[in-house]
Amino acid sequence: MRIALCGRGQDAIGRKGLGASAPLVLRKECTSFFGTPPKTSARSGTSKLITSEERSHIPIPDIEENFVTTYLISLASLSGSVVQIKSDLSIKQSLLQLEQKLDEKKLYEPLGNIFNKVASSVCDVEPIVFHPSYSIGPSEEIRQEDRHLLPDFSILPQKKFTFTHKDKKGNIRIPWSTLESTVEVKKGRRWDRSQAIDYIETLLQYRPDKVYALGMSCNQQSYQFYYADACIQKSSPIFHWKNGLDAFIQFVHTLHQLYKEDTGRDKSYTLHNVIWQQKGILASPRWRVSFNEKTNEVQRMLARRGTGRRTWIGIGREIEESSTVVNTSEKDRIRVVKDIWRDTSRRFKENQILTQIHEDGYVAGVTRHIHISAGTVDELSVGDINGNRVKERVVMGSTGLRLSACESVLEFLKVMYDLVETHEQLVVKRRVLHRDISWYNVLCQAEHFIGDDNVTDPPTIGKLLRKEGKEREPLCLLTDFDNASLMTDNNAVVAAQRTGTPMFIACELSYGSLADNLMRAANVVFTPNQFSLEGKALEAYLEIYGQERYNDYEFWLQSIVSKSEKTKLDSATNEIGLHRPIHDMESVYWLILWFIIKALPTGVNLELERDNHHFLEGLMLSRRIGLTGQAFSIVPFLRSTEENWKGLLNPVYEPLVGMLFNMSQYICMRWLEFPEVIPWHPHEAFKRLLLKEIIRMTDGNCPIPIKGPRPPSKKVSDKLSGTSSSQVLSQPGPSIPELQPAGSQKRPHSESPDHSRPFKKPRTEILVEDHSNSFEKFVENIASDTLWFL
Repeated sequence: MRIALCGRGQDAIGRKGLGASAPLVLRKECTSFFGTPPKTSARSGTSKLITSEERSHIPIPDIEENFVTTYLISLASLSGSVVQIKSDLSIKQSLLQLEQKLDEKKLYEPLGNIFNKVASSVCDVEPIVFHPSYSIGPSEEIRQEDRHLLPDFSILPQKKFTFTHKDKKGNIRIPWSTLESTVEVKKGRRWDRSQAIDYIETLLQYRPDKVYALGMSCNQQSYQFYYADACIQKSSPIFHWKNGLDAFIQFVHTLHQLYKEDTGRDKSYTLHNVIWQQKGILASPRWRVSFNEKTNEVQRMLARRGTGRRTWIGIGREIEESSTVVNTSEKDRIRVVKDIWRDTSRRFKENQILTQIHEDGYVAGVTRHIHISAGTVDELSVGDINGNRVKERVVMGSTGLRLSACESVLEFLKVMYDLVETHEQLVVKRRVLHRDISWYNVLCQAEHFIGDDNVTDPPTIGKLLRKEGKEREPLCLLTDFDNASLMTDNNAVVAAQRTGTPMFIACELSYGSLADNLMRAANVVFTPNQFSLEGKALEAYLEIYGQERYNDYEFWLQSIVSKSEKTKLDSATNEIGLHRPIHDMESVYWLILWFIIKALPTGVNLELERDNHHFLEGLMLSRRIGLTGQAFSIVPFLRSTEENWKGLLNPVYEPLVGMLFNMSQYICMRWLEFPEVIPWHPHEAFKRLLLKEIIRMTDGNCPIPIKGPRPPSKKVSDKLSGTSSSQVLSQPGPSIPELQPAGSQKRPHSESPDHSRPFKKPRTEILVEDHSNSFEKFVENIASDTLWFL
């Protein structure tokens, strides 16, 4: 059994549902191909330390002048304690020590004394503790990409010290899942607000039960507080130690009250630490999630963070409340719990979309839900004057493998065929438009644990190739519908929302208009013969789809090519650029291209690798929504010739050039200028092109096996400069203008792809009958063979 997640839940920054005129906040995890998604202020990623230059890309929170009254609890009930603290001689002595010019590490002792003296005075019962963790950091299932996170003080309830452990050097390690807050210390007048925000955003990843998090940074002279939730990030004004401790006392009081009264958290979550007792504190904790009168015991597989994109994913099993052991032989109990914080201004909910998709039976090739939240989970919401978000939950029973599990280009193209067919089923029969086709939302080798007796039976590549049994089922799993829309809705604002992952979004949507000079070639001319079938491909097509459909499309396409007059687009439509099925098909095109760029065929000599191939990789990585003035626009590649394509790709891929060229020609056609466009026309074109290649590769026994991921190019690893994409296309073949070395304008580290993890051959079976290891072995085996993309 192989498992990967079925949904890309909107990891991330509020790039979901962006209107044409809305400020653009980009999802940057799209640049990761293998391994863990990259590290940003809102995502995980590389394990290296964040440099000051790189941290500059983490958003700096707005200063809230009324921070204390807005986010902290009043000290009205602590008047006696405040007087006692102010008269404490030990605290006064520590404050005097801070005024000396001390090294950063020498600040920890006086600060620790102040922190814990105040905490012991403020906390009447169950006190909280400021534990120095500057040299070792908190611990737990700490992910490779988070190992650089070393807050100087970890704040946690004293009773939770029972969950700590000592490492080999005798240092106390604390699980992130037990923390309430963190403190960052800097010397002199240095401030690093982004680092402090980084810590509390990370805390929210490890604490799915917390609605929001508070944090603090300080130096010898002053201190500052921070607040983060799924909607906003705020920082307080700077407070000076010499002006008193009132604000700090209020901060400590707030942390204590939130813990003591069990507020500011999702009470449907319970930390179940049995795994720590069995495997030690370094193991990932288990959470019990109560929902719709069911309890699922899950382990975190993926967590996204940041304003507008907070999502948490866990995988496990449905259990009885009294059960402490998960029966791993019962496959029908496998569950994926997905929590998202949805923007209340958005028209559609993923719950609503999935309900409509599966209303008349589960649609094959689409993730299947079991439970959905009819409203807000635990009535939790966050927000400010700029918008609000509510917590919603989906429990799913579908899993699959990442696309990098495809062992050959042929296998990948088969998955793409079924993806296009599944998308057509949604558009034509369910009137649903996905609007975010990307590497993260398409999985392969799907398994479903519910609904096998009530599933639609669409055409698949397995049927066209006359396969038997399960091989006739869709090879794809389309996930993450929290960005989708209903095509029956006539809301022009919703239709005009620019949604998608920057690296895969349609160019027209990325720029927010038709942008004639950039994205649609005025002289695109193709012949219907480019999309006609013959031989075995035609025979397979007619057997499944029939002659009538084949002829209907041929006649329609011929009529489009022969039209002399085109409908003039009105200015409003031209400016808005509505999201249409052709845009999702363009995302499929970029997805195919990305696989070809990144997959390293067996036997390829990298020394003979064409530099242009790496240049194209860099261009895709550099894509941004809304940036029309980029020197490295991806648009010219859509309008490239077949000869140019041969100069861009490795020679082993040259047989695929015709397919890529025809796809790009089809995308570049001005389809909106024709009044009568059948909704499934882009699907038909893409399916025919894919089918021809699949038949050719199958009959010729040339699947192009994949060895692993292509190593990163030294020439484009840091910077693209000195030439433009149009210049590259003007020089087909192996020559390419020399790229300048790394410079001061690197892409943020958050956007660097992780190439460290190789393609892994998916295991065909994982033994799950061994009840002695139960849940832990089950999840470990899952995690070892899969990537989890929301």
